[in-house]
Amino acid sequence: MQNEKKVNKIYISVIFFLIIFELNSCSITTTSKNKDNLANIEFIFNNNHFQLDTAELPQKIIPYIVNASVFEQQGNYAQAIIEYQMALKFYKSASLHYLLAKNYYELNYPELAQEHAENAIELNKNFIEPYKLLANIYFDNLKYEEALKIYQYINEIEPNVTNRIYLARLYENKNPDTAITLYRSIAEEQENIFVISRLVRLYEEKNDAENLLYFTKKLFNLIPNSDISNSLIKQLIKKNDFQQVTEIIEIILEKLSPDNAYISFSRTIDFFLDDTTDISKIYIPKLLQLSNRYYFFDWRIAILSGFLAEKIKDTNNVEKFFKRSLNLADSIPDVPLQIALYYFRAENFPKVNQILSTYLPKFPSDFRYYYYYGLSLSFIEELNMAQNVLNKALELKPNDVNTLIQLAIVYDKLGIVDSSDNFYEKVLSIDSLNPLANNNYAYSLCLREQQLDRALQMSKIALKANPESAAYLDTYGWIHFKIGDYITAYEYISKAAEFEGASAEVFEHLGDIYIKMGEPQKALEAWQKALELEPNRETVIMRLKSIK
Repeated sequence: MQNEKKVNKIYISVIFFLIIFELNSCSITTTSKNKDNLANIEFIFNNNHFQLDTAELPQKIIPYIVNASVFEQQGNYAQAIIEYQMALKFYKSASLHYLLAKNYYELNYPELAQEHAENAIELNKNFIEPYKLLANIYFDNLKYEEALKIYQYINEIEPNVTNRIYLARLYENKNPDTAITLYRSIAEEQENIFVISRLVRLYEEKNDAENLLYFTKKLFNLIPNSDISNSLIKQLIKKNDFQQVTEIIEIILEKLSPDNAYISFSRTIDFFLDDTTDISKIYIPKLLQLSNRYYFFDWRIAILSGFLAEKIKDTNNVEKFFKRSLNLADSIPDVPLQIALYYFRAENFPKVNQILSTYLPKFPSDFRYYYYYGLSLSFIEELNMAQNVLNKALELKPNDVNTLIQLAIVYDKLGIVDSSDNFYEKVLSIDSLNPLANNNYAYSLCLREQQLDRALQMSKIALKANPESAAYLDTYGWIHFKIGDYITAYEYISKAAEFEGASAEVFEHLGDIYIKMGEPQKALEAWQKALELEPNRETVIMRLKSIK
């Protein structure tokens, strides 16, 4: 325009309709013909603007457009439509049709929005904005093919990054490889977080581990948050790249607060704990250092760190982390219990007993303390103390099957068979198919040579529940031995002896069967095997003396 003519414009943004309204010196009742009052009406989104040059508009329609603009800002799209329709009566233009389409779209009238968008395109085939709106309408109605064609055309006319992103997003449904090609071309030009995140998603769907790792790393460098780090750590662990795992977790801890990095760090420890290779052990000391540095006062990480230290047999750190955890959270019953159960699994029963006896007075109503304490005592043959503790557990949970079974075992070892039988009977009244109760009760009766028919039926129940148990096979075979069926006894007990971890008792029984079958040399070999497993087993020593 010429310099002497004042330029007055209305700028209207259109992309996805996120609107910021700026209005200088005008209102919905504006009737002034002073063009200065109409300058700079803007609706802005993503720095894209649609311009109306008021100098080229009939003066009579400008108030309608101003009023419509204000109504749009207020979210009153119906009233804005009325104003635009009034303007359209006096002035046919692609811009007004487009603005009507946009407001109909906001009111969820896609058919009317589509009609006016198409009218705008018919009046001006190079007008980009109605094409974009039309693509949105098609996309909303799951007409991806039509939306895709429109954005292909838009990119021919205006091939900027934003339009290429929209095109790639549409290709994701039709042709993911084409979407990837488009996204990668953009990623080579600029570090666009949205583009890289879409590439991560697409490569994840394609199970393309190499490219997934590459772009996850790029995304992590742009947004080092815990979600992305979790994904990245998981991928690196699959590749056994534990060095990078420790490097990344250290970056996360430096860039985020320990609270925000907690999930990443705890999951990293979990990954290392679950790993069965020796490679990861090299990097465990580094994780323990990070634990000390960033989570000194977090009992949860302290427990996990103790487990981690145990994996590399670092007993000093095991004790240190567990002690710290107990000091930080000794009022939380699960903390001493978790640590006690760790020692229980390691068969360090004196340590179990020390912890549980120390903390049991703090949690006198917690059944678990009595149960595991009694169980641990029974494993080291502290039977009288075990029965007292287990009876306390039973007071808290009178029908707990596990406690009843353990008491039956303890009383059986003490030789108080009536009490043992009573506990087994109570278990079976609660759960008649309980395999452990059926097996143990059957074996006890068998040793006493009582109710052998019933013992055989109970043993069958246990064996049906777990046919691969060496102990259950041994019980079933030994009952047959007691009733004189040596062939069946041999069938089951020889099978039990094949299992890794078969007890000395199984081999002792096998030797007894060989004697009955007239094979003393094989009996000797079986008993010698029993003695290897349990050097002080008196019954086997006596048998070996008798055969020599």
